[in-house]
Amino acid sequence: MLAVGQIRHEIPSLNFLILSFLAFAFASAAKLRNERLRLVLVLLAIVLFFASAYSKSQILLLAPLYFLGLLVVSWNRLRGVCENALLSNSGLGNYRSFLNCIFIAFSFWALGSFPGLKPLNAFAWVFINMGLAFFASLGVHRPLTVKSFYRSLLLVGFIEILLFRCLLPHWWTTGVARFPLWLSQYGAPLKSAPDNLLSLFGTGVSFYVSNFSDWQFVGIASFVALVVASSILIILSLCRLPFISAYLGPLALAVSWLYIGLLMCAMSFRLADRYQIYILAPLLLTAAFSINRLMRFDGNLVDRVGKLVFSLPAALIVSLALHKSVLNIGQLHAFASASQPRDVLCIGHHMDKTMILTSAGSCSNFQDAALDKQRFDFWSGPF
Repeated sequence: MLAVGQIRHEIPSLNFLILSFLAFAFASAAKLRNERLRLVLVLLAIVLFFASAYSKSQILLLAPLYFLGLLVVSWNRLRGVCENALLSNSGLGNYRSFLNCIFIAFSFWALGSFPGLKPLNAFAWVFINMGLAFFASLGVHRPLTVKSFYRSLLLVGFIEILLFRCLLPHWWTTGVARFPLWLSQYGAPLKSAPDNLLSLFGTGVSFYVSNFSDWQFVGIASFVALVVASSILIILSLCRLPFISAYLGPLALAVSWLYIGLLMCAMSFRLADRYQIYILAPLLLTAAFSINRLMRFDGNLVDRVGKLVFSLPAALIVSLALHKSVLNIGQLHAFASASQPRDVLCIGHHMDKTMILTSAGSCSNFQDAALDKQRFDFWSGPF
Protein backbone atom coordinates (compact mmCIF):
# COMPACT_ATOMS: atom_id res chain seq x y z
CA MET A 1 0.00 0.00 0.00
CA LEU A 2 2.97 2.31 0.36
CA ALA A 3 4.09 2.53 -3.23
CA VAL A 4 1.56 1.41 -5.83
CA GLY A 5 3.70 0.32 -8.75
CA GLN A 6 4.58 -2.67 -10.88
CA ILE A 7 4.01 -6.23 -9.69
CA ARG A 8 7.18 -8.03 -10.70
CA HIS A 9 9.52 -10.60 -9.21
CA GLU A 10 10.39 -8.41 -6.23
CA ILE A 11 7.26 -9.23 -4.20
CA PRO A 12 7.44 -13.05 -4.63
CA SER A 13 11.13 -12.99 -3.75
CA LEU A 14 10.41 -11.11 -0.51
CA ASN A 15 7.54 -13.47 0.33
CA PHE A 16 9.82 -16.49 -0.14
CA LEU A 17 12.45 -14.91 2.11
CA ILE A 18 9.91 -14.19 4.86
CA LEU A 19 8.62 -17.78 4.71
CA SER A 20 12.20 -19.05 4.88
CA PHE A 21 12.82 -16.88 7.94
CA LEU A 22 9.70 -18.23 9.66
CA ALA A 23 10.64 -21.84 8.88
CA PHE A 24 14.11 -21.38 10.41
CA ALA A 25 12.61 -19.57 13.42
CA PHE A 26 10.10 -22.35 14.11
CA ALA A 27 12.76 -25.06 13.61
CA SER A 28 15.05 -23.45 16.19
CA ALA A 29 12.28 -22.92 18.74
CA ALA A 30 13.19 -24.55 22.06
CA LYS A 31 9.70 -26.02 22.48
CA LEU A 32 9.78 -27.97 19.19
CA ARG A 33 10.91 -31.49 20.14
CA ASN A 34 10.00 -33.43 17.00
CA GLU A 35 13.31 -34.00 15.19
CA ARG A 36 11.74 -35.00 11.86
CA LEU A 37 9.58 -31.89 11.83
CA ARG A 38 12.63 -29.74 12.59
CA LEU A 39 14.48 -31.34 9.67
CA VAL A 40 11.55 -30.73 7.31
CA LEU A 41 11.36 -27.09 8.40
CA VAL A 42 15.10 -26.60 7.88
CA LEU A 43 14.98 -28.15 4.39
CA LEU A 44 11.99 -25.97 3.57
CA ALA A 45 13.79 -22.88 4.86
CA ILE A 46 16.88 -23.54 2.72
CA VAL A 47 14.84 -24.23 -0.43
CA LEU A 48 12.71 -21.12 0.13
CA PHE A 49 15.86 -19.03 0.60
CA PHE A 50 17.14 -20.13 -2.81
CA ALA A 51 13.66 -19.66 -4.29
CA SER A 52 13.77 -16.04 -3.17
CA ALA A 53 17.21 -15.61 -4.76
CA TYR A 54 16.07 -17.14 -8.05
CA SER A 55 12.99 -14.89 -8.06
CA LYS A 56 15.22 -11.81 -7.86
CA SER A 57 18.90 -11.93 -7.01
CA GLN A 58 18.77 -8.44 -5.44
CA ILE A 59 17.00 -10.04 -2.46
CA LEU A 60 20.39 -11.44 -1.43
CA LEU A 61 21.35 -7.92 -0.38
CA LEU A 62 19.01 -8.51 2.58
CA ALA A 63 20.94 -11.61 3.70
CA PRO A 64 22.78 -9.81 6.56
CA LEU A 65 19.47 -8.53 7.95
CA TYR A 66 17.95 -11.99 7.47
CA PHE A 67 20.68 -13.66 9.54
CA LEU A 68 20.72 -10.87 12.11
CA GLY A 69 16.97 -11.30 12.63
CA LEU A 70 17.38 -15.05 13.07
CA LEU A 71 20.18 -14.42 15.57
CA VAL A 72 17.92 -12.20 17.68
CA VAL A 73 14.96 -14.59 17.45
CA SER A 74 17.15 -17.55 18.43
CA TRP A 75 19.13 -15.74 21.12
CA ASN A 76 17.48 -17.59 24.02
CA ARG A 77 19.02 -20.82 22.72
CA LEU A 78 22.30 -19.15 21.79
CA ARG A 79 22.85 -17.25 25.03
CA GLY A 80 25.42 -19.76 26.21
CA VAL A 81 26.87 -20.52 22.81
CA CYS A 82 30.32 -19.18 23.72
CA GLU A 83 30.68 -22.00 26.23
CA ASN A 84 29.18 -24.48 23.78
CA ALA A 85 31.26 -27.05 21.91
CA LEU A 86 30.53 -25.23 18.66
CA LEU A 87 32.68 -22.23 19.58
CA SER A 88 35.10 -23.93 21.96
CA ASN A 89 38.80 -24.38 21.24
CA SER A 90 38.04 -27.79 19.77
CA GLY A 91 35.23 -26.39 17.60
CA LEU A 92 34.98 -23.30 15.42
CA GLY A 93 36.98 -21.43 18.04
CA ASN A 94 39.92 -23.38 16.65
CA TYR A 95 41.11 -21.43 13.62
CA ARG A 96 41.79 -24.62 11.65
CA SER A 97 38.20 -25.82 12.04
CA PHE A 98 36.96 -22.38 11.11
CA LEU A 99 39.15 -22.25 8.00
CA ASN A 100 38.00 -25.75 7.05
CA CYS A 101 34.39 -24.59 7.19
CA ILE A 102 35.20 -21.54 5.07
CA PHE A 103 36.94 -23.78 2.53
CA ILE A 104 33.96 -26.16 2.37
CA ALA A 105 31.50 -23.27 1.97
CA PHE A 106 33.69 -21.77 -0.77
CA SER A 107 34.12 -25.11 -2.56
CA PHE A 108 30.40 -25.75 -2.93
CA TRP A 109 29.82 -22.26 -4.31
CA ALA A 110 32.82 -22.57 -6.67
CA LEU A 111 31.57 -25.89 -8.06
CA GLY A 112 28.14 -24.39 -8.65
CA SER A 113 29.21 -21.07 -10.18
CA PHE A 114 32.32 -22.09 -12.21
CA PRO A 115 33.37 -20.40 -14.47
CA GLY A 116 33.15 -16.80 -13.34
CA LEU A 117 34.80 -16.96 -9.92
CA LYS A 118 35.36 -13.53 -8.39
CA PRO A 119 36.72 -12.73 -4.89
CA LEU A 120 33.81 -10.48 -3.91
CA ASN A 121 31.28 -13.11 -5.00
CA ALA A 122 33.21 -15.74 -3.07
CA PHE A 123 33.14 -13.64 0.11
CA ALA A 124 29.37 -13.09 -0.21
CA TRP A 125 28.57 -16.76 -0.80
CA VAL A 126 30.86 -18.03 1.95
CA PHE A 127 28.94 -15.73 4.30
CA ILE A 128 25.57 -16.96 2.97
CA ASN A 129 26.52 -20.65 3.09
CA MET A 130 27.97 -20.36 6.60
CA GLY A 131 24.89 -18.49 7.78
CA LEU A 132 22.48 -21.04 6.33
CA ALA A 133 24.52 -23.89 7.79
CA PHE A 134 24.63 -22.30 11.24
CA PHE A 135 20.87 -21.86 11.51
CA ALA A 136 20.24 -25.24 9.90
CA SER A 137 22.46 -26.79 12.57
CA LEU A 138 20.65 -24.80 15.26
CA GLY A 139 17.30 -26.01 13.97
CA VAL A 140 18.04 -29.70 13.50
CA HIS A 141 20.68 -30.67 16.04
CA ARG A 142 20.37 -30.65 19.81
CA PRO A 143 22.95 -29.96 21.21
CA LEU A 144 24.79 -27.66 18.82
CA THR A 145 28.27 -29.03 18.04
CA VAL A 146 30.95 -28.54 15.44
CA LYS A 147 30.10 -31.94 13.92
CA SER A 148 26.49 -30.90 13.52
CA PHE A 149 27.67 -27.69 11.85
CA TYR A 150 29.77 -29.70 9.38
CA ARG A 151 26.75 -31.88 8.56
CA SER A 152 24.55 -28.84 8.05
CA LEU A 153 27.18 -27.22 5.84
CA LEU A 154 27.28 -30.35 3.70
CA LEU A 155 23.47 -30.30 3.48
CA VAL A 156 23.45 -26.66 2.34
CA GLY A 157 26.22 -27.39 -0.17
CA PHE A 158 24.42 -30.42 -1.57
CA ILE A 159 21.22 -28.42 -2.13
CA GLU A 160 23.24 -25.59 -3.68
CA ILE A 161 25.01 -27.88 -6.16
CA LEU A 162 21.73 -29.65 -6.96
CA LEU A 163 20.03 -26.35 -7.80
CA PHE A 164 22.99 -24.62 -9.49
CA ARG A 165 24.13 -27.51 -11.67
CA CYS A 166 21.30 -30.01 -12.09
CA LEU A 167 17.74 -28.82 -11.57
CA LEU A 168 17.60 -25.21 -12.76
CA PRO A 169 18.65 -23.54 -16.03
CA HIS A 170 22.19 -22.24 -16.08
CA TRP A 171 20.91 -18.90 -17.37
CA TRP A 172 18.91 -18.46 -14.18
CA THR A 173 21.79 -19.60 -12.01
CA THR A 174 24.25 -17.10 -13.47
CA GLY A 175 22.62 -14.09 -11.83
CA VAL A 176 22.36 -15.88 -8.47
CA ALA A 177 25.73 -17.63 -8.24
CA ARG A 178 27.60 -14.53 -9.40
CA PHE A 179 26.00 -12.24 -6.84
CA PRO A 180 26.80 -9.45 -6.05
CA LEU A 181 28.99 -8.46 -9.02
CA TRP A 182 26.32 -9.63 -11.46
CA LEU A 183 24.12 -6.76 -10.26
CA SER A 184 26.66 -4.20 -11.46
CA GLN A 185 26.04 -5.37 -15.04
CA TYR A 186 22.65 -3.64 -14.94
CA GLY A 187 23.55 -0.82 -12.55
CA ALA A 188 24.62 2.69 -13.39
CA PRO A 189 28.08 3.01 -14.96
CA LEU A 190 30.64 3.87 -12.32
CA LYS A 191 31.55 7.08 -14.11
CA SER A 192 27.95 8.33 -13.80
CA ALA A 193 27.42 7.08 -10.24
CA PRO A 194 27.90 9.39 -7.23
CA ASP A 195 31.61 9.71 -6.47
CA ASN A 196 31.55 8.98 -2.70
CA LEU A 197 29.64 7.10 -0.01
CA LEU A 198 27.92 10.23 1.29
CA SER A 199 26.57 11.06 -2.17
CA LEU A 200 25.35 7.48 -2.61
CA PHE A 201 23.62 7.66 0.77
CA GLY A 202 21.99 10.99 -0.05
CA THR A 203 20.77 9.74 -3.43
CA GLY A 204 19.33 6.55 -1.96
CA VAL A 205 17.64 8.24 0.99
CA SER A 206 16.14 11.07 -1.06
CA PHE A 207 14.72 8.62 -3.62
CA TYR A 208 13.51 5.69 -1.50
CA VAL A 209 12.52 7.33 1.79
CA SER A 210 10.75 10.26 0.17
CA ASN A 211 8.58 7.91 -1.92
CA PHE A 212 6.59 6.67 1.05
CA SER A 213 5.97 10.02 2.68
CA ASP A 214 4.19 13.21 1.68
CA TRP A 215 6.31 14.99 4.29
CA GLN A 216 9.63 14.14 2.70
CA PHE A 217 11.81 16.24 4.99
CA VAL A 218 10.37 14.62 8.13
CA GLY A 219 10.89 11.10 6.75
CA ILE A 220 14.46 11.79 5.62
CA ALA A 221 15.38 13.59 8.85
CA SER A 222 13.95 10.73 10.95
CA PHE A 223 15.91 8.12 9.05
CA VAL A 224 19.16 10.10 9.13
CA ALA A 225 18.73 10.58 12.89
CA LEU A 226 18.33 6.81 13.33
CA VAL A 227 21.44 6.08 11.27
CA VAL A 228 23.52 8.60 13.23
CA ALA A 229 22.25 7.33 16.60
CA SER A 230 22.90 3.73 15.49
CA SER A 231 26.47 4.57 14.50
CA ILE A 232 27.09 6.15 17.92
CA LEU A 233 25.61 3.14 19.73
CA ILE A 234 27.74 0.70 17.73
CA ILE A 235 30.92 2.70 18.44
CA LEU A 236 30.09 2.78 22.16
CA SER A 237 29.43 -0.95 22.21
CA LEU A 238 32.80 -1.66 20.56
CA CYS A 239 34.54 0.51 23.14
CA ARG A 240 32.75 -1.24 25.97
CA LEU A 241 32.26 -4.91 25.10
CA PRO A 242 30.07 -5.86 28.11
CA PHE A 243 27.51 -3.45 26.66
CA ILE A 244 26.91 -5.93 23.81
CA SER A 245 25.47 -8.74 25.92
CA ALA A 246 23.51 -6.34 28.13
CA TYR A 247 21.80 -4.55 25.25
CA LEU A 248 21.71 -7.11 22.43
CA GLY A 249 18.26 -6.04 21.20
CA PRO A 250 19.06 -2.31 20.83
CA LEU A 251 22.47 -3.13 19.36
CA ALA A 252 20.90 -5.46 16.77
CA LEU A 253 18.46 -2.72 15.84
CA ALA A 254 21.32 -0.23 15.54
CA VAL A 255 23.17 -2.56 13.17
CA SER A 256 19.94 -2.98 11.20
CA TRP A 257 19.45 0.77 10.79
CA LEU A 258 23.05 1.24 9.73
CA TYR A 259 22.81 -1.62 7.21
CA ILE A 260 19.58 -0.22 5.76
CA GLY A 261 21.54 2.97 5.13
CA LEU A 262 24.23 0.96 3.31
CA LEU A 263 21.48 -0.86 1.42
CA MET A 264 20.21 2.48 0.15
CA CYS A 265 23.73 3.28 -1.02
CA ALA A 266 23.80 0.02 -3.00
CA MET A 267 20.32 0.58 -4.43
CA SER A 268 21.26 4.09 -5.57
CA PHE A 269 23.33 2.53 -8.37
CA ARG A 270 20.04 1.53 -10.02
CA LEU A 271 17.16 3.69 -8.89
CA ALA A 272 13.76 2.11 -9.60
CA ASP A 273 10.38 2.36 -7.90
CA ARG A 274 10.00 -1.42 -7.88
CA TYR A 275 13.06 -1.79 -5.63
CA GLN A 276 11.32 0.16 -2.88
CA ILE A 277 10.05 -3.15 -1.47
CA TYR A 278 13.61 -4.15 -0.53
CA ILE A 279 13.99 -0.91 1.42
CA LEU A 280 10.50 -0.48 2.84
CA ALA A 281 10.05 -4.00 4.22
CA PRO A 282 13.18 -4.00 6.45
CA LEU A 283 12.70 -0.30 7.18
CA LEU A 284 9.19 -0.73 8.58
CA LEU A 285 9.99 -3.99 10.39
CA THR A 286 13.02 -2.44 12.05
CA ALA A 287 11.01 0.67 12.95
CA ALA A 288 8.28 -1.49 14.52
CA PHE A 289 10.83 -3.50 16.53
CA SER A 290 12.57 -0.28 17.56
CA ILE A 291 9.35 1.01 19.09
CA ASN A 292 8.56 -2.35 20.69
CA ARG A 293 11.93 -3.33 22.17
CA LEU A 294 13.30 0.06 23.07
CA MET A 295 10.16 0.93 25.00
CA ARG A 296 11.39 -1.68 27.50
CA PHE A 297 14.51 0.25 28.51
CA ASP A 298 14.96 0.53 32.26
CA GLY A 299 15.02 3.76 34.18
CA ASN A 300 18.55 5.21 34.19
CA LEU A 301 19.38 8.33 32.20
CA VAL A 302 21.27 6.57 29.39
CA ASP A 303 18.37 4.19 28.79
CA ARG A 304 15.78 6.96 28.75
CA VAL A 305 17.83 8.99 26.26
CA GLY A 306 18.32 5.91 24.10
CA LYS A 307 14.61 5.19 24.20
CA LEU A 308 13.77 8.72 23.04
CA VAL A 309 16.46 8.90 20.33
CA PHE A 310 15.44 5.61 18.74
CA SER A 311 11.71 5.25 19.33
CA LEU A 312 10.61 8.78 18.36
CA PRO A 313 12.09 8.78 14.80
CA ALA A 314 10.94 5.17 14.34
CA ALA A 315 7.40 6.14 15.38
CA LEU A 316 7.48 9.03 12.91
CA ILE A 317 8.51 6.68 10.09
CA VAL A 318 5.70 4.22 10.89
CA SER A 319 3.17 7.07 11.12
CA LEU A 320 4.22 8.52 7.78
CA ALA A 321 4.02 5.10 6.14
CA LEU A 322 0.54 4.51 7.58
CA HIS A 323 -0.63 7.89 6.30
CA LYS A 324 0.71 7.16 2.82
CA SER A 325 -0.94 3.74 2.80
CA VAL A 326 -4.33 5.25 3.61
CA LEU A 327 -3.94 7.78 0.80
CA ASN A 328 -3.05 5.02 -1.68
CA ILE A 329 -6.31 3.14 -1.09
CA GLY A 330 -7.93 5.37 -3.68
CA GLN A 331 -5.41 4.25 -6.30
CA LEU A 332 -6.07 0.52 -6.00
CA HIS A 333 -8.62 0.40 -8.82
CA ALA A 334 -6.31 2.20 -11.25
CA PHE A 335 -3.46 -0.06 -10.19
CA ALA A 336 -5.46 -3.27 -10.72
CA SER A 337 -6.76 -2.20 -14.15
CA ALA A 338 -3.49 -0.75 -15.46
CA SER A 339 -2.13 -2.36 -18.61
CA GLN A 340 1.52 -3.19 -19.14
CA PRO A 341 3.30 -0.42 -21.04
CA ARG A 342 4.36 -1.34 -24.54
CA ASP A 343 7.96 -0.24 -24.00
CA VAL A 344 8.42 -3.33 -21.78
CA LEU A 345 8.69 -5.28 -25.04
CA CYS A 346 11.87 -3.37 -25.79
CA ILE A 347 13.84 -4.51 -22.75
CA GLY A 348 16.80 -6.14 -24.45
CA HIS A 349 18.07 -8.67 -21.90
CA HIS A 350 16.58 -11.68 -23.70
CA MET A 351 16.35 -10.50 -27.31
CA ASP A 352 17.83 -12.66 -30.04
CA LYS A 353 17.77 -12.55 -33.84
CA THR A 354 14.92 -15.07 -34.16
CA MET A 355 12.58 -12.43 -32.67
CA ILE A 356 12.92 -10.06 -35.63
CA LEU A 357 9.43 -10.97 -36.97
CA THR A 358 7.78 -10.40 -33.58
CA SER A 359 6.70 -7.12 -31.97
CA ALA A 360 10.12 -6.92 -30.33
CA GLY A 361 11.67 -6.66 -33.80
CA SER A 362 10.19 -3.18 -34.21
CA CYS A 363 12.04 -1.82 -31.16
CA SER A 364 14.67 0.79 -31.91
CA ASN A 365 17.23 -1.08 -29.78
CA PHE A 366 16.61 -4.49 -31.36
CA GLN A 367 19.72 -4.62 -33.52
CA ASP A 368 22.03 -3.76 -30.63
CA ALA A 369 20.22 -5.97 -28.10
CA ALA A 370 20.17 -9.00 -30.43
CA LEU A 371 23.74 -8.52 -31.64
CA ASP A 372 25.70 -11.81 -31.71
CA LYS A 373 22.74 -13.73 -30.25
CA GLN A 374 21.49 -16.11 -32.92
CA ARG A 375 18.82 -17.68 -30.71
CA PHE A 376 17.72 -18.01 -27.11
CA ASP A 377 17.98 -21.34 -25.33
CA PHE A 378 15.88 -21.60 -22.17
CA TRP A 379 18.60 -23.61 -20.38
CA SER A 380 21.76 -21.78 -21.37
CA GLY A 381 20.43 -18.36 -22.35
CA PRO A 382 21.12 -16.37 -25.53
CA PHE A 383 23.99 -17.38 -27.76
